[in-house]
Amino acid sequence: MFFSQVNDPWCNAFINMVNQLYAHWRRVIAPPSLAVMLNNLIDRVCNRLEETVKQKEFNILGAAMLHQDILRLSSAFQGLSETSVRHKFGRLNDVASLLNLQTLNDFHADFAGKAWKLSYPTEVRKILSLRKDFDLGSIQQIGL
Repeated sequence: MFFSQVNDPWCNAFINMVNQLYAHWRRVIAPPSLAVMLNNLIDRVCNRLEETVKQKEFNILGAAMLHQDILRLSSAFQGLSETSVRHKFGRLNDVASLLNLQTLNDFHADFAGKAWKLSYPTEVRKILSLRKDFDLGSIQQIGL
């Protein structure tokens, strides 16, 4: 299955469930513990999403949708948190950015000097190989 379905509602449903869970937590948990629980939830969501993404294949449309969903999740969690959560989505943003390359030739132009959250070059090549339209031989030849 490819992540290229146009109207996949999972992100909206997930955000709604997180909002409901957080509303319940706010009623029964003290603020310091609430912040810890929210941070743990964000970490688990990011890790699980990254694990899931690494088991899929993507085309450019699926990559664009993934990037949009990651931005929406980041924004939703930021709205719940009193501190910045952007850094928690760093690895996922790197994954989505790599998957959103139009062509492999764009790699150096788009990512020259980038500070990666991913292991470089091993994870970068693995993520690029998730794009079904990128040739594995060409991925190996990219100068990383």
